[in-house]
Amino acid sequence: MESVKGLFFTVQVGVYSKPVRLDRLFNITPLNSERTETAKIRYTTGVFLDMERARSRKDETVTLGVTDAFVTAYLNGRRIPMQEARALLARFGSAVLADPALAAP
Repeated sequence: MESVKGLFFTVQVGVYSKPVRLDRLFNITPLNSERTETAKIRYTTGVFLDMERARSRKDETVTLGVTDAFVTAYLNGRRIPMQEARALLARFGSAVLADPALAAP
C-alpha cells in the first residue's frame, strides 16, 4: 500500500494492536495490511480506481460480517480524507489515479 503511487481507494476492514488471523476477518481476500502511526495494524481489501467499485466491495465485505467496513482513499501510499480524494479527482480527473495494473479486477 505504501509503495503505490497515485490515488486509489480501498475498503478498511479493521485496525488491531496485534496481527489477526485471516479467519477472524471472515477470510476476506485479498487482504492488505499496514502499520499505522500508532503502531497498530490496519487491514484493508482491494485497490480500486473508482469509488463505486470500492463501495460495491464495501457492501460485499459488510455482507461477509464486517459491519463497520468503509471506503478509504490513499494518495502516494498515504491515507487521505475522502473529501480530499474527491477534490483531486474533480481537479485532475483520471490523471491522478494509480496505475490501472494495480487495481482489483
